[in-house]
Amino acid sequence: MTKRIYYTCPIKALYMMEEFGVKFTNAPQIIESIENIWKFGGKENYVTFNVAKESEGLFLANSEDMIIITEESKREIIMRDSKHFFSPLIETNNA
Repeated sequence: MTKRIYYTCPIKALYMMEEFGVKFTNAPQIIESIENIWKFGGKENYVTFNVAKESEGLFLANSEDMIIITEESKREIIMRDSKHFFSPLIETNNA
């Protein structure tokens, strides 16, 4: 089973990189995508920003985190260290 952790919003990806030190496999595309949003009137270009393997542990909840339980009964971190925490999208492949 493989797991891909990613963001589709470059602004959320940049925030997580700056505030929590999340590393991405395609970090230069984050800035490029934000620039394109400004150039093309707010339309995103639907690039995914893949979280690097060494940052996957940052998405495990700890006792200090504020979490919610989603409709799918998943635990989602919404705040860490008094800062907003944007949970990524997770895609699991059972192949």
